[in-house]
Amino acid sequence: MSTIMVNGIEVPEPMREAPKKEEILWRVDIDNFNGVDQIVWFASEWQRWMLKNGLCHLTESAARQHFDALIAPSRADAQKPNPVESHQVKEPEWIKWNGGACPIPFETVCEVKFRNGETYKKQARDFSWIHGYNREWEIIAYRACITWQKPVQREPSGYAYIYKGGTFRFVPKELEVPITDLVQRVPYWLGEPPPYS
Repeated sequence: MSTIMVNGIEVPEPMREAPKKEEILWRVDIDNFNGVDQIVWFASEWQRWMLKNGLCHLTESAARQHFDALIAPSRADAQKPNPVESHQVKEPEWIKWNGGACPIPFETVCEVKFRNGETYKKQARDFSWIHGYNREWEIIAYRACITWQKPVQREPSGYAYIYKGGTFRFVPKELEVPITDLVQRVPYWLGEPPPYS
């Protein structure tokens, strides 16, 4: 039997294909006191929606396990995580290094340990990974900390047009504005605070 993970709990996989007409099945129902509900399949719009969203099972037991997993995090008797433990970040393990080409992407922020005992955190490109030049400063171990990701380029929603005298106005990028007395045109994005506000 195939399974899926729901809130970190393994449960039987819900039905993925429509059953035969008038077949009895079980659906996950968080509005029902029991958490599950028996239904007869007639392929109604509502039943097709439940099937598409993975809420139908062939057995009551499978539907109940799915329901229990869905509500597990919000139950009154759910075990609450220890706030101290949940906020502790485990440092990555040190990886032994014997020299050679840089083993991680150049943009990765990493911590390196040198033969002389010193440790430093920088982007991987800032270190000499090859051995044989200065024994004291050879990297003997490293651990990756953060991988840098190139920011996503977005088209601005409009521009703030700043005029002589300090006045400005926000204009969607589709509209033309008079350019007289224009000092600067600054892009802005909807959903973010506009510049100079």
